[in-house]
Amino acid sequence: MAKDWLSPAELQKDTAIYGKFALVLAGIAAWDFLSTLPFDWSIISGKRKFRWPMLLYFIARICMILHIFAYAVNLNAMSKIPCMEVVWISKVTDAIGTPVSSGILLLRTVAVWHQKKRIWIPLVCMLLVQIVLWLQTFRYSTSVWSDQRKACLVVKTAPNPLLVAVFSYTMAFDFVIMALCSYRLYKSRSTSPISNLLFRDGIVYFAAAFGANLVQSVLGALALNPVMNIFALPFALVVSVIAATAVFRNVFTLYDGFAG
Repeated sequence: MAKDWLSPAELQKDTAIYGKFALVLAGIAAWDFLSTLPFDWSIISGKRKFRWPMLLYFIARICMILHIFAYAVNLNAMSKIPCMEVVWISKVTDAIGTPVSSGILLLRTVAVWHQKKRIWIPLVCMLLVQIVLWLQTFRYSTSVWSDQRKACLVVKTAPNPLLVAVFSYTMAFDFVIMALCSYRLYKSRSTSPISNLLFRDGIVYFAAAFGANLVQSVLGALALNPVMNIFALPFALVVSVIAATAVFRNVFTLYDGFAG
């Protein structure tokens, strides 16, 4: 007998699992945020010279924290909360955080190519397309409070074709960024520590982000139920932001080693 993914019992079980998963991700995001605060403070205090790409770094970090904690509160509330407002926070931060994470790696690739127009113009256009796709997901998400289950229930998500398109495009975009950066570093035959770091971290970032987005794409394509359709959505953002900001910090830390 085939499993009924839309039965009330299944939806309740999936929502409960989703809530626990969100708490785990919130713990991981909080650990990453707190463990890297010294780097953040070095920027805020002026010890490290501020550069405008650092703004993207902070935006990505803030979006990750707001996003995952909005999910955690949404799925684990002890009393009635304004579900749609919390959902709106999670959607806005997701739509901002994901393109910004890609943008951080885009800047590294543009720098490796010495800001050549034939590289940065197509990449910026691709980033704008990614932003437009994410903006399309805003109007679909609906969540309502259930007094019986004491939780916000997901009753509607973006159409499955749109979900698949958004995450598939994000994977393709990240692949283009990684391929261009890796090709340039390989072609230059550079053996400098910074080049090796960019190559290594670029591969790690792509593998992490690609895997997380692939899981979400598959779940969106399967269209099991409203909960499972977005089950890996917070996972994809947390992984992408942690990986992208780690690349950012590693480059600046290594640069400090040379400068010092």
